[in-house]
Amino acid sequence: MESNITFGQKLKELRDKKKLSLRDLANQVGLSAGYISQLENNKVNISGLPSEDNISKLALALDTDETDLALLAGKLSNEITNGIKDALLKGDINKEQVFEFLYRKGK
Repeated sequence: MESNITFGQKLKELRDKKKLSLRDLANQVGLSAGYISQLENNKVNISGLPSEDNISKLALALDTDETDLALLAGKLSNEITNGIKDALLKGDINKEQVFEFLYRKGK
């Protein structure tokens, strides 16, 4: 994943690569074209970024990695979240290991 690229920039890059209009993408994922335009132009704050479910839909429509998009949006993908939940339930990892991984600084 490229560094210093925003979620919106990546979204526009992927949409352009697939030659989709805003309306086409919006129809595929069930979001408004205006909202996607705001995302692409970085006109939403972090709380306005799409949910993990909508990130998953966008990734599928744009043939890209859900985790990369989620991380650009400052979120964990459903895939990672479910993997962590499963590993915790199985006892493969513990809560402290999850926190250490998620919150380690400068590594």
